[in-house]
Amino acid sequence: MLTRPGLDEAVVYRLAKALHAAEAQPSRRLADTTAKNTLAVTPGGRLHAGVVCYFKEAGLDP
Repeated sequence: MLTRPGLDEAVVYRLAKALHAAEAQPSRRLADTTAKNTLAVTPGGRLHAGVVCYFKEAGLDP
């Protein structure tokens, strides 16, 4: 998911959480939108603070 840097951290956190929850039953549209893929392709330091916060709470390693 791409966001603008100034997007509220709480909003991005909720979006990341919803997308991660949707991984259990992926649709064809979201098949490649996984936390693992996000971490694999995003350069260090480029994740939005809301995503970093959610990934840490979810036990993922941002």
